[in-house]
Amino acid sequence: MRMKTHLMLLGMLALALLTAACGQTQERADGPAPDTSEEAPEAVAMELAPMTEESAAARAAFAAALETLLEEHVLPDGTAAEGDLSADRFAVCDVDGDGAEELILLHEADIMAGQTAYVFGCNQETGEMYAQLTEFPDLTFYASGAVQAGWSHNQGKGGSFWPYTLYRYDAYRDLYTEVGSVDAWDQAQFPEDYPAASDPSGSGFVYYISTCGDFSWDDPVDESIYLGWRYPYVRGGQTLAPEYLPLNAEYVHLLES
Repeated sequence: MRMKTHLMLLGMLALALLTAACGQTQERADGPAPDTSEEAPEAVAMELAPMTEESAAARAAFAAALETLLEEHVLPDGTAAEGDLSADRFAVCDVDGDGAEELILLHEADIMAGQTAYVFGCNQETGEMYAQLTEFPDLTFYASGAVQAGWSHNQGKGGSFWPYTLYRYDAYRDLYTEVGSVDAWDQAQFPEDYPAASDPSGSGFVYYISTCGDFSWDDPVDESIYLGWRYPYVRGGQTLAPEYLPLNAEYVHLLES
């Protein structure tokens, strides 16, 4: 219990220092600190549900957008889609927990720089789609409403740690808001000049958290501070597993039935 309280206090202090440096206000971190001794729970499967009267308008809009992508090679945001679209995938489910379905589109057929993931919502009355998130297609959805988006490249000293940007779901605006980006230094793979003084827990990793937009390698923090910063967004680590379907006419037609 003392260890959990210590982690939480460190995390809250780090969060306060980071947000103060950026002139931002963050939500208070309530609840216990994470227990890293336990494995994350199994992901919750998010399968394509039968269409209902409430989901009909959004389903029609999603199907129309995917049909346009297949026939005209134009993505829902209006940009041209390059490459063989057979590598693309999509899912339709309530991934943000607001009671309405979203369209998740993974456009992975392009070159690395052009690969994009989208999360689209839809106005239930007008059928108009809008982007909630646009990122590289390495997304991890959490039941808490957070989304972790892995970077397209890992060119730092993270080693086994893959850098990412973290988002939280903003229910008022019905979109995802960036809360920070994280990279790390893996001592085992890059031992020279490792900042051991910033690793009092002895985890072999120090972390770099940026909430300002401009990433900096000047202020490494201990694992306890990193986990304390992350916890208010991912909570117990419960993830969601959307059912991704191949982008082809047969599967798009499932949205209309």
